[in-house]
Amino acid sequence: MIKLGDAARLAREPLENYFKKGVAVPVGGLIVSAEFLERFKKRFPLSMSKVQSLSKEEKELLNEMTREGLVYLHGGREYRLIE
Repeated sequence: MIKLGDAARLAREPLENYFKKGVAVPVGGLIVSAEFLERFKKRFPLSMSKVQSLSKEEKELLNEMTREGLVYLHGGREYRLIE
C-alpha cells in the first residue's frame, strides 16, 4: 500500500498498466496491491473491537475505504462492505 503521489514517482510504467494487469487497485488516495485488498475484504464485517488490533496500514485503508463510501459503520458496532 502506497500513497498515489509516491506510487506515481516510483512506478516503472504508468499506474494504469498496473490497474489493467490487476496487480494494484486505487482506493481513494492510495494504491493497494490487489492481493492485500482481497485479504482485507475477507475480514468483513469487521467489529469495532477488531479495529483496534489492525495494523497501521489496515487502519489507513479502512479510513480511506470509509471516506470513499466503500464501507460503512453499521449500528456503531461493525464496519460492513458496500458491494
